[in-house]
Amino acid sequence: MSRPPSDTIARRWLPCQNWLSCQSLVVGSFFAVFFVIGLFVSRDYGISWDEQLRRDYGRTVYEYVFEGNGALLQSRSRYYGSGVELPLYAAERMLGLEDGREIYLFRHACTFLIFFGGVFFFFLLCKLHFQDWRIGLFGATLLILSPRIFADGFFNTKDIPFLVFFIVSAYTLLRYLERRSIFWATTHALACSLLIDIRIPGVIMVFITLLFAGMDLRKTDLRRETIISIAWYLLILTGCTVFFWPTLWHAPLAAFVESFQVMKQYPWGGNVFYFGQYISANHLPWHYLFVWIAITTPLSYTVLSILGMTAALPSLLKKNEAISPAVSRNRCFFFLWFWLPLAAILLLHSTLYGAWRHVFFVYPALILFTLEGCMFLLRQTANSLPLRNLFLVPLGTSLCFTLAFMLRNHPFEQVYFQPLARSIAGGFDRDYWGTSYRQGFEYILAHDASDVIPIAVANLPGELNIQILPPSERRRVRIVQQTEEARYFLTNYHHKYTEVLPYRELKALSVSGLKIMGIYFVDCDHPFSLTFWTSCASYLKGPRNGATPEQLADFKAKMDEISRAAARCGYSGFGFDRCQKQPRVNTLRN
Repeated sequence: MSRPPSDTIARRWLPCQNWLSCQSLVVGSFFAVFFVIGLFVSRDYGISWDEQLRRDYGRTVYEYVFEGNGALLQSRSRYYGSGVELPLYAAERMLGLEDGREIYLFRHACTFLIFFGGVFFFFLLCKLHFQDWRIGLFGATLLILSPRIFADGFFNTKDIPFLVFFIVSAYTLLRYLERRSIFWATTHALACSLLIDIRIPGVIMVFITLLFAGMDLRKTDLRRETIISIAWYLLILTGCTVFFWPTLWHAPLAAFVESFQVMKQYPWGGNVFYFGQYISANHLPWHYLFVWIAITTPLSYTVLSILGMTAALPSLLKKNEAISPAVSRNRCFFFLWFWLPLAAILLLHSTLYGAWRHVFFVYPALILFTLEGCMFLLRQTANSLPLRNLFLVPLGTSLCFTLAFMLRNHPFEQVYFQPLARSIAGGFDRDYWGTSYRQGFEYILAHDASDVIPIAVANLPGELNIQILPPSERRRVRIVQQTEEARYFLTNYHHKYTEVLPYRELKALSVSGLKIMGIYFVDCDHPFSLTFWTSCASYLKGPRNGATPEQLADFKAKMDEISRAAARCGYSGFGFDRCQKQPRVNTLRN
């Protein structure tokens, strides 16, 4: 695909006396605004399910490196790289952060800075491939306006850094393939080592690098410099991978192989909520990832990416003189980037959970094909303004709707489903990270002036999110393990989507009509306690004729007491006779 120089295209669209200064001003302003907004909103997110586990792992690695504590070698988390967690914990120690709120707000800001760097490198990658900075900026915009990616960019310290360093590795790979210099071989090796030291599937990038280098070995004029640069690349890659991953220090090869074996089928035996059913994470259908990507990616991105793949495929199957070898090579790389990991997961039957976050790193390749689809349509409609508008207007509308969703549902962008999928979204996991517990606590604290408030929570993130509350508010919350002892019950419905809760709903936080956080009141003399319903059900299942008159009288007295308490809470119809006829009462109110 032959292209005029990027400055010529740019001058045609945006006239400016000093074009380089104009380009720098636009790009600089774009990233400055994104930087400020990102740091500002980083304080809005709650603590996710894995954050304390990841921080504890960082501390374990820190103690192993600087204090000689061997607990790391027994940790279940040792199979993960420490390329992010060790620096985060070291920075936390250097700054003297001790309060939970300070620690997690700091981590969220740092995670955003990593994501910010990834967006910038994606801009560079798009600019390099398309030879036009405006397309690079548009690509960066699409990455930002990807709701699930954006939200995870503040609290997900595994999958987002892995996505970021995959982008960095992709950029350094294309630079290396352009020049095959020792400098870019070194830079690419460093990027790949950090990628592997975040998550071991980063070895995919090493495989792709060697594949393209092997193709160059067929060219006599490139053989010598390719052999030298690749040998240097492998040397730096091996050394840096071991250096940045302390788990490998005692036995580099054996520990690496063990980590690879464990992570290709991670031993997690839980269930995922998929199409309204609970399915074992070890026995997911082949279409699991494809469905998740399709229903949680903006529809315009998906359609354009399919068009982009279709338009780019002929240039890979048949040589086209109008398309430069570099463009064909890049497209081949983008295909491998997107499809190779998905194929590997299907072949290895890898364990997946938490929607498709484990393969977030293939998403930038999808955006690149979205850009390819855009460019294809622009070329096809070059001579027809009405046809071009027929393409541009829906695309612009789609971007506006996506932005509106993000603004309206902040900070719960991670629960995004594209519009056509919202009718079935109730059959899928929602806020599986549990960050909405923070807003649940804040609602209770704003509406209950008690000095101490007993609250029960459904799962781990509920216990974690009290740490991000201000200390004065945190002291008012008392987490209790038994619901009967609580005044309120909070749930993000994770693995409980089909369960009817026997408490009075005070408030429900929703995204596009889907409940993601339920706030329930359970302190009306505990009329709906689980203990009561268990004993009631036990009685009704037993032989009623076997109950003594004293037992029946005692049971009736308890039912009458519960009925009076329920009436004070706004419920009616609870009594001995009603319970005999209908033991399972739906008390959940919308």
